[in-house]
Amino acid sequence: MNAFFDDYVHSRTTLKQFVDQYDSALRRKVENEAIANFNSFNTDIPCISRYPLEKQFQSAYTLAKFKEIQEELRGFLYLTTKEMGCEDGRYMFVVVDEVQIGNDLLKRVTFNVEVDQDPLDVKYSCKLFEFRGILCRHALHVLTQMGQHTVPSKYILDRWRKDIKRKHTFVKSSYDTTSIDDARRYDRIQDCFYEL
Repeated sequence: MNAFFDDYVHSRTTLKQFVDQYDSALRRKVENEAIANFNSFNTDIPCISRYPLEKQFQSAYTLAKFKEIQEELRGFLYLTTKEMGCEDGRYMFVVVDEVQIGNDLLKRVTFNVEVDQDPLDVKYSCKLFEFRGILCRHALHVLTQMGQHTVPSKYILDRWRKDIKRKHTFVKSSYDTTSIDDARRYDRIQDCFYEL
């Protein structure tokens, strides 16, 4: 929350300046969110790979989240995967990731990935899904190696889907230019009733 006010408030800001700046900050936030929603529905970022998984994410995720998925896919270049075995339909893999530390240094980090075939379930040690709500490059790499063309819907959280209309977007705001006509019409009707 403090970061939100950093651009608008300093030690010499008066109360009137604060209210005016807060008002314009909220207006800008509403406008930016409306633009981002419009862009997510009407703009597609081109896929960087031929994996059907990426196409699935492209059609489901908002632009910002899809860019994160593409970063994970770019990370495939630095992965080495080895199947460790299969037990009762559960495949175990070791994925070595060359992680960049600083400008020049690469560090090899080992991650474990387990995949249950029926129903498809992925468990992995980096816990990116729990942390950021997207599957990590390690799990995606293993799934592509296993020939999986799609991921189950449980790995595409509603929070990041572009086809879900958020309830808070139905709330009318004085900054929302689409609701100004409705507000004026309401005021005119209200004035007519007061005259009666």
